[in-house]
Amino acid sequence: MLVQRKFHAYALVALVAAVPIIVGATTADDGFANDSTRLTVTGQGLDSQPAEVVQILAGVEEFAPRASDAVRRNATKLDEMRRSLKRLGVKEEDFWTSNMTLSPEKKYDGSEKVDGFMVRHNLMISFRDPKNAGEMIDHLVDAGATNIQGPITAWDATPESAARARAAAIKDAMDRADVYARTLKMRVKRVVSITDSSGYRPYRPSAAMARVNVGSTRIDPAPENVTVSVGVVFELTKS
Repeated sequence: MLVQRKFHAYALVALVAAVPIIVGATTADDGFANDSTRLTVTGQGLDSQPAEVVQILAGVEEFAPRASDAVRRNATKLDEMRRSLKRLGVKEEDFWTSNMTLSPEKKYDGSEKVDGFMVRHNLMISFRDPKNAGEMIDHLVDAGATNIQGPITAWDATPESAARARAAAIKDAMDRADVYARTLKMRVKRVVSITDSSGYRPYRPSAAMARVNVGSTRIDPAPENVTVSVGVVFELTKS
């Protein structure tokens, strides 16, 4: 299914309150005319692109009276999970140990006697075809996974998406400058300088929902946003 990418400049009230806008008089030795005013604004640009990678945390908990038995049983199940991932076409570089813990389990009955040992071992797994992530999670559960967390989306902004966000940010800055100029009965004479403060969001918890769908898990990764901020200094002059 084709995903249509949209972009727009935005200026919410809360955002405007947080964006620095500086208006000040100029002096003759700073490159501005005597009757000019310096205006500094921050433009915001946004572009939306589909998630490229879905990551989940999948792991196994195993308890045994002896620590060595707990570790061995846990390792056996993790090996089966790894084999299952490889059968599904997931490359070895796309899954790795996130954390592993071995801890005693006690009864808090006054004696705090150790009943056994719990081993927890989690793999971070990247699925580069998000539409198949749900089916792969089902296979992991069949292979012995007892803990599933996620999903998390991870991606790099594409050059096309970044360019659209920058263009939107510049337009937003120009629109803001025009408003200030008209209000002051002035006009924008020129752009003095531009500072790019790109703020891509390559990694964040997804707003996606994992839900059961006729015996299989469905993962719907939310589109991700590429955001760009640009600081622009304008010279305003009398109309």
